[in-house]
Amino acid sequence: MPMPPLLLLSSEAEYRAYFRANCCGKIETHDGIQVTVRHKDFDHCCYGSSQKNDVKDHFSADRAQRIDWIAAALQDASLPMYVGWNRKVRKEDPSRRVTVVVPDFAVVIAITRPGHAVFTTAYVANEATIRRMQSHAAWT
Repeated sequence: MPMPPLLLLSSEAEYRAYFRANCCGKIETHDGIQVTVRHKDFDHCCYGSSQKNDVKDHFSADRAQRIDWIAAALQDASLPMYVGWNRKVRKEDPSRRVTVVVPDFAVVIAITRPGHAVFTTAYVANEATIRRMQSHAAWT
């Protein structure tokens, strides 16, 4: 299934208002997981870091333009899904699921209990990052 068109708004404030009105709440995945998306998740999924320190220090239009892709990706059974990565312990984490929209977008959720998850982030990923995700175990 193709992703929705990029969302082209004129300001960060408009993207934030759109996110609150259209993305927050519950999204049911194609396999029945209820994913909670919170207002505060905007700051994580629509901001990027200008350095490798992972401090989210600037609004990212590339990320914000794809916020409608979050629900679409989670609801698309044809997209590949992988076990997520936990950087703190440097290994795959079966409580995290990554849905990859080829060629360059990823949506991450964290399973909190059976059938329930919280939205963690979504971002435009470079080719090396996508390949690394694809090297993880398939989500089953």
